[in-house]
Amino acid sequence: MTRPQMSSHELELWQTAVSERWGLHYSEGRAHQLSAGLWRRMQKLGLESFRAYHRFAGSSPGEWALLLESVLNHESSFFRHMPSFDALWQVALPEVAMRKAQRRDDTVRMWSAGCSTGQEVYSLAMAALEHPSMGLLRIAVKGGDISPFALDAARRGLYTARALDGVAEWQRRKYFPAAQGGFEAGRALRQVTEFEEFNLCNAATYGVELFDVIFCQNVLIYFHEEQRLRTVHDLAGRLAPGGYLFLAPGEVLGLRIEGCRDPRLRECLCFQRTEKV
Repeated sequence: MTRPQMSSHELELWQTAVSERWGLHYSEGRAHQLSAGLWRRMQKLGLESFRAYHRFAGSSPGEWALLLESVLNHESSFFRHMPSFDALWQVALPEVAMRKAQRRDDTVRMWSAGCSTGQEVYSLAMAALEHPSMGLLRIAVKGGDISPFALDAARRGLYTARALDGVAEWQRRKYFPAAQGGFEAGRALRQVTEFEEFNLCNAATYGVELFDVIFCQNVLIYFHEEQRLRTVHDLAGRLAPGGYLFLAPGEVLGLRIEGCRDPRLRECLCFQRTEKV
């Protein structure tokens, strides 16, 4: 079958459907990505029009989970935005450690919001485990994502040599022992990481835990502007006093968050919680 042309009405139908169900926003400029994902499912189902698939999905609740995987881009990598990890290492972690000593709190809590298949979670864990300021502090890194399939992959923690390109050789040997099919997150990483399903567009799924570091990068591009701003403010509300929120540069422009300051970290889009919670 040849992929049919998506009409403006069909595009509007699907834009509304994915927005209402998941909060995802596909502008006309990203309509190709949406239609390509829909088409992958339509081919498997033998459906020849986007309108017919819309009717089918509406009467088949189980189809939505499969469709979500088809339209999402799970592209990720280790230490994906190095300026953010440099700032984490040089500024955020030492300051967090200092605050922990002052408050007699022995746990550093970090969160990858929109963790995809786990690379960011394990990158945060390796950075913290290696940092000299962590000392005897306990490290807890949580990953959350809307996709149960991506979370299953993250929990397995199995990666190819190519996927580990961003990991230094000594880190790979230390943290990713060889396993059938590639390299597997080892015990040191598994002891400090956990994964859970949640929806960035629904603050009720965030839980009540406060975090010292939150990374949410290359996820907000899926939302319309109003939802992006709402999500950023919701994430800032989950920061512990002095905590850092790292976003991807360019995702949200000219943003100010009440109770947070911009620490002006080089090449980073970052906010630090200043007020008491």
